[in-house]
Amino acid sequence: MKRIRRATSGDHQRKLGPDLVCPYLVAGQFFIYGVRPLICRLWGLVKAMRCPHGCEPEQWLSDEEARAMLARVIQL
Repeated sequence: MKRIRRATSGDHQRKLGPDLVCPYLVAGQFFIYGVRPLICRLWGLVKAMRCPHGCEPEQWLSDEEARAMLARVIQL
């Protein structure tokens, strides 16, 4: 959250709307892209979190790889 606060000049209290669209997606641009959380970085790269628009990565991450990344972030 500290990185998001710095990137947004403190405007980090955006709420998820009823349409479940990320509150940091504005006019088709993810304006905190460089500081996005790991869960956002994994979106569309793990089959369990497929892109709803049909986009696919060159190579899927396995669930085990995603869990290992999440565990490492938690350790940090």
